[in-house]
Amino acid sequence: MFSLKGMNALVTGASGGIGSSIAHALASQGARLALSGSNPAKLRAFRDELNEAYPHHDHDGHVEITCDLGNAAQVATIWGCG
Repeated sequence: MFSLKGMNALVTGASGGIGSSIAHALASQGARLALSGSNPAKLRAFRDELNEAYPHHDHDGHVEITCDLGNAAQVATIWGCG
C-alpha cells in the first residue's frame, strides 16, 4: 500500500456508494478528506463516521461540503470563485 498522510482530497458524490468507497480507501491511507454531495444529513453522518474510523489529530478532521454539482453557482462557491 501507499501513504497519503499529509495529503488532502476532495471526494465528490461522497454520500453515495462509489464515492463513499473511494473516501474510505483514501482515508484509510491517511488522507484528510473534503466530502462533497447534495444531501447534507447523509454527508454529516458520513463525515462523523470517517472521523471516528480515521481520525486526524493534527487537523480538525474530515469536512463536508454540501454542493449540487449540477448547480454552477454552488460549484463556483466550492472553488472560491462565487
